[in-house]
Amino acid sequence: MCLTAHFIDRDWKLHKRVINFCQVPGHTGKIIGQMIEKCLSEWNLNNVLTVTIDNASSNDVVDYLKRKFNNSETDVMQGKYLHMRCAAHILNLVVKDGLKNLLKAVAKIRALVRYVRSSPARKKKFEACVVEEKIESKSSVCLDVETRWNSTYLMLESSLKFKKAFGNLYGKDFTLQKEMIKLGDDVTSEEWKQVSYLLPFLKVFYDATLKMSASIYVTSNSYVEVIFGVGEVLSKHLTHEDVGIRNMASQMKIKYDKYWGKIDNLNLLLFVSLILDPRWKLVCVEWMVKKAYGVEKGNLLSMNIKYFFQSFFEEYQSSIPKSKGGASSSSSTNTSKSSVHPKDKKQDDTFNFGALLGSEFEMEMGDEDGDVGKKTEWEKYLDDPRESRESSFNILQWWKDN
Repeated sequence: MCLTAHFIDRDWKLHKRVINFCQVPGHTGKIIGQMIEKCLSEWNLNNVLTVTIDNASSNDVVDYLKRKFNNSETDVMQGKYLHMRCAAHILNLVVKDGLKNLLKAVAKIRALVRYVRSSPARKKKFEACVVEEKIESKSSVCLDVETRWNSTYLMLESSLKFKKAFGNLYGKDFTLQKEMIKLGDDVTSEEWKQVSYLLPFLKVFYDATLKMSASIYVTSNSYVEVIFGVGEVLSKHLTHEDVGIRNMASQMKIKYDKYWGKIDNLNLLLFVSLILDPRWKLVCVEWMVKKAYGVEKGNLLSMNIKYFFQSFFEEYQSSIPKSKGGASSSSSTNTSKSSVHPKDKKQDDTFNFGALLGSEFEMEMGDEDGDVGKKTEWEKYLDDPRESRESSFNILQWWKDN
């Protein structure tokens, strides 16, 4: 088991540290939970916001940790949002379901790549075939890890460039022919064509996996936009003119909906992360959920998100010592007193026309400006204009500056 900690330091720099790598005596949720608990205790870590685990048996692990974390410093919102589903792992499962119709072609291409890469002599033969076919490419074929979908995409992408060289080698190499007969002979032109046609569609999911798997920049604020973006792509391809792409999108959508199709399954902390991205904020989140789930469910989810965001803020606010909160009110009072010029002090007892008109205005029109001073920090943040969507935007730097 590998346990990785992600945290932001006092200078707003993101860190990633592998804090444990160990054997576990069993794969039950309780045993894995005990190992995580032991590691956190050794590192004296008592402040954990979320635990992200692959979806296999993850619920048991989180249930164990919730009981252990209960009533401790790490118990944010009663631990209800401790469990974070691994987005990259779910995307892997979604694409694997979509690739079911391509399994035979993928297995054949994998066998070709494995054969070429299995010895220097075979690699040299293959390189000669590349030269004969006049293929100008400085890249080489790469073998995938079957449990990681993004590596399968890279294998298919690199192999397509060399399909003629593979065909050339197959015609010359009797040993390769015997190997491929086990899988039903060589990759057919129709199979190559199918892979080639589907690859641009699959690249969307490859890019999404890369974005979600990054460790040098914050990804929590990208989670919702990537996942909902993937859902939008799948929905559009359900009516694609090509039957192969339609079938693939349909299979993927079923698996996608299992994890992200129901609003009750969503961890609301993900929406908090998106709201705290000054390029999105609450108004965009509300638009996004209505687009994804329809008006009725979208409105319900929007209400839940807003209530949770407020509750989340208040929970953190309650942990701040009251002495810190008192400073602003006292300084405000001092400023008000010092703004009166000494020579005008005699006028303090005169009739206040401004107060009379001001009170009447507030009764008739509402105290719109007066409400500004009463707004909380999160309300002021939401009222500020959103930032532009620049590719170079650094969210941690923005929060450090603001």
